Amino acid sequence: MSLSLKIRNRSNIPLGELSKLINAIRLAAKVVNHEVNKAGLVDIIGTAGETNIQGENQQKLDVFANEKFIRDPNES
Repeated sequence: MSLSLKIRNRSNIPLGELSKLINAIRLAAKVVNHEVNKAGLVDIIGTAGETNIQGENQQKLDVFANEKFIRDPNES
């Protein structure tokens, strides 16, 4: 049984909605991976100047990844 079917069986998420969610996560992961691979070439490494909930300095790449994962999957 595939992972998506196992998840669907444990929740009441319609299969189409689950597929959209998984695809949105996949796309966000691809975007983050692309940025990680070129992180030395852009201004995405280092601290972002904010503190996270654990009291640590937020890293620019963490902030970038967070924004990509929480954005509306219908945005381009």
